[in-house]
Amino acid sequence: MFGVVRTVGQLVVLLATMTTISMGAPPDASTRVSQLRAQLALKDLPVQSRSRILDELLDARSQLIRTQPDDAETIFWKTAQAEDAILQGLSLNALELIVRHGLPGQIQEEAFDRYVRLALQETRDLEKAVPGAIKAAPAGTDLLARLEALRDSRLPMLRGIALVLGSERNLVPDRDAALREGVRLLAVSVPTLRGNEEMVAYRQLALAKLAMGDEDDARSMLESLQRKDMDNQLENIGLRLALNEVVARVDGWGQAAGRAQLVAATNSDPLERLLLVEQAARCWMLTSRELIESDDPEQQALHVTVERNAIESFLLLLPEKGGLDFSDPRIVPLLIEERLGRLDIADLQASHIPDSVLIAKAAQLVESEDTALQAREMLLPLMDKSGMIPRARSRMMAMLVRSELTAGMDAAASEHAIEWSQIALSREEAFEGADLGMIHATLALQASPDDKELQSLLKQAISNMMENFPDHPKSDVWRLKAGEFAHRNGNKMDAMMIYATIPAESPIRPDAISKQAFLIVETALLEANRSAAIAAARARLSELKQALDEVNPKYREAIKRTTLGLDLCQARLDLLDGRPIDALDVLTRPGMDSIEPGLAVYLYTAQIDAAMATGREAAVEAVIDDLPFNVDAEVVLATLPGLLSVPGAPLPLDELQDPIQRIAALKLAIVLEASAESNITNRMLIIEALRRAGRCEEALVRLEKVLEFEPDLGDALFIKAECQRLDPQADQAEIIRIYTRLSKGEPAENPDRFWTSQLRLLQSMQSDARDSEKILARLNRLQRRYPDLGGPAYISEFAILRSELSPTP
Repeated sequence: MFGVVRTVGQLVVLLATMTTISMGAPPDASTRVSQLRAQLALKDLPVQSRSRILDELLDARSQLIRTQPDDAETIFWKTAQAEDAILQGLSLNALELIVRHGLPGQIQEEAFDRYVRLALQETRDLEKAVPGAIKAAPAGTDLLARLEALRDSRLPMLRGIALVLGSERNLVPDRDAALREGVRLLAVSVPTLRGNEEMVAYRQLALAKLAMGDEDDARSMLESLQRKDMDNQLENIGLRLALNEVVARVDGWGQAAGRAQLVAATNSDPLERLLLVEQAARCWMLTSRELIESDDPEQQALHVTVERNAIESFLLLLPEKGGLDFSDPRIVPLLIEERLGRLDIADLQASHIPDSVLIAKAAQLVESEDTALQAREMLLPLMDKSGMIPRARSRMMAMLVRSELTAGMDAAASEHAIEWSQIALSREEAFEGADLGMIHATLALQASPDDKELQSLLKQAISNMMENFPDHPKSDVWRLKAGEFAHRNGNKMDAMMIYATIPAESPIRPDAISKQAFLIVETALLEANRSAAIAAARARLSELKQALDEVNPKYREAIKRTTLGLDLCQARLDLLDGRPIDALDVLTRPGMDSIEPGLAVYLYTAQIDAAMATGREAAVEAVIDDLPFNVDAEVVLATLPGLLSVPGAPLPLDELQDPIQRIAALKLAIVLEASAESNITNRMLIIEALRRAGRCEEALVRLEKVLEFEPDLGDALFIKAECQRLDPQADQAEIIRIYTRLSKGEPAENPDRFWTSQLRLLQSMQSDARDSEKILARLNRLQRRYPDLGGPAYISEFAILRSELSPTP
């Protein structure tokens, strides 16, 4: 492990994302500035924190300048802004050296430009303000001395550096003019400076000279700096990098690349080694560009070797090559990958480009929705490539999964995550892959529950987790999901067995017990021998209660919720066993309303079933009136359709016969109308409930609004005819027209509506005194086509009609 880098902290901070300037201003900007300056002065402040605090300081001071523009200190606040941006901001994480000599990322370049722009703005304002402030300052005062020192030394240095950097980054209107002015100002300021500031300004002046084409002067200045004994590590590194830039200008980018790579190979300082490797890679790539643009084919062909040199230069960062060494072995490969992704490779598909570069390029694209599919297209061809080293294949799979997750491709991401988990080089990565495989197979199936391929995918993800990763930290959570999946697919025994494998010390165990209990009740409902099934189910519930007693007591809240779930299951068995009063007592006892949210609908549905089974109208009304607002609509939608499927008499779609069922239908309709979304489906459910409850007038009032929007809706027309049929004053001709319309088509589409309409049509024609012979002929034609006339529920009514139409003498 390498030692601490003296002025920039450990090298790992180079991987940290630089924070952006805060947008919020503190209430008291002056106090906030003082606080932040004090924090920034702390010697042991981590570099990551220093970057954040500096940006907060610049923001707070900007607020101070905006709110107090006429303060006598404004000039010095602006000076401090320029100083902090140039002397602190550009040195953080070796930002200036990376951007000017290395391979910066977009975030680093944006941060660099942000600091330079701030320095340009503040120094421009100072050049305008300082002369007037000097004129206005009283002679012999401290203020005058400070302003003159600013004019003669500080401002030329700050403005000169800002102009040089602004020219280099194309942040000024006239780059050549800015560069010349920067050189002039730095030449003025350098003799007035001492220590670190002198070295910074002198190096900037030398690089400015180099930019103007004066290589000899630049080299001479940098070599003279090199002879000085400098304690600033960052400046020492910057000096060597700058001298390499002179080599590049004089002898070419290839010479500079080779020199930088050679020095890096013999350098033990981790930060300097990294920066030299980056400089070498950058220079190799600039050499490659020159070769590609050459008119000489032989020169063009050389770019392959040069590009390979750029890629291979990063091998010098590997610990086994004497490079960087971290306690976390993943850092160096990721650092190399990040830099490889920044290389401007001419042809990524060229044979000399290793897979690692393609993966590195894709890694830059996977997190953005705009580029995720592009990354995926780059990586998919590598899936079938043979001979890829395991580390590269594992990383490729990880990036492929990331691209698919970003693109919202749950099924593809799950499939590839499962494969990644099986080839990952570390258990931690394998766990992540297995986890993602489960999560996104589940999400994909939720979106398309009937898709057989997605069902198979989730089964594959579950098998992968259960068989290969029993030690996964989330193993119990996924066992629960596996049990749910088995249950949904009709494999109740498999589900019960999976739930039983979750140990008593697991926080998931109470949930598993609850799910077992509901499976037991569900199974009892399907048994032919109801008495034996109920007895067996009660015995199993007792076993589960005992198992719940063995769960770790620290999960008391989960235990409490599961206890209520077991009580609910017990009540359901009481209801099955013909003991609705006992069931209702359990279901409505105090505390049951604190059952887990996922069981709330199940609870209140059971309350309604039990109340109806007691035969007590007051119980039904009380239970429905007390439905909680957060689930009432959901409970009604879970209950009312089943209630309305109960056959009426003499026809299945006639009014409900049981008064308890009628009052329940009415009350549920009222709740649904008050709480649910007013869509056609819900409206029709409410209207049908009113009709079946014997409230035809109320049903017709609501039906008019539906027919305004859906005049051809079959169910609406049927309800209208059924209600009007009971009104002696109704227009029989209209009723006949509706039933005629509903009688067309085939019975398979809606059998009860079809056969009820057929019978009602004939009955209505009879009531309207139509020709009996014609009615009878229609009935005969119908019976020839459908001999059973709709089955037992209808054939007797047709027989009665036939006898009325052709009475025996």
